[in-house]
Amino acid sequence: MKVKNSITVVTGMGRCGSSLLMKMLNQGGLPVFVDPKFHPFFESPLQMALPEKSSWLNECKGAAVKVLFPFCLNLPKGYSYKFIWVLRNSKEQSKSIKKVSNLLFGLLKDKEKTNDPKVDLLKLKSQLVDVSDIERMTFSTLQSLKDYKMPILIINFEDLINHPLESSILISKFLPEHNLNVEEMANVMIQRPVSNYNGFLEDNLAGLINKTTRLMHEYLQ
Repeated sequence: MKVKNSITVVTGMGRCGSSLLMKMLNQGGLPVFVDPKFHPFFESPLQMALPEKSSWLNECKGAAVKVLFPFCLNLPKGYSYKFIWVLRNSKEQSKSIKKVSNLLFGLLKDKEKTNDPKVDLLKLKSQLVDVSDIERMTFSTLQSLKDYKMPILIINFEDLINHPLESSILISKFLPEHNLNVEEMANVMIQRPVSNYNGFLEDNLAGLINKTTRLMHEYLQ
């Protein structure tokens, strides 16, 4: 699979560690596609318009792009993908989703409208808070991604934290065409427990989420 035709898709359920992996890939030398306004999360609201609007994927060739569930299921055929699914302990992931959801909906309380599809779309991700939901959706989504008949690497969030160099080497072997600097990738890691952190490691997360929510509403109008 040639670099110019390959799109590295970093995906998974919410709060899986995808932003961390994107940062590692970027630090290792792989270009990343991201809207500058959403840079702390390495995301782009363009994923929400898939599959109807997908021409922007041409800009992702030879780069990594973060497309989380459920939007990863809308990636159009006709592109060459390499999927990296970030798997996290479902119990801890559930706690993290609930933590961020509580913050998110506190910020959205003035925008709550049952007939507002923009708010409903944001709700979808946060509704996956139960361990059984996460496990079921993870299994079904991975099965669906196999239909693309493209390479898939499953990387554990816990391994990224506890064994950053070994994980970086594994990722580099999956993406040999990019000649990643595994030492630089591993150096991104900040030592922390793999269990859900009660606070927020991200600086000013409330401000970032508020800004992100506002921008996503603007993009979807």
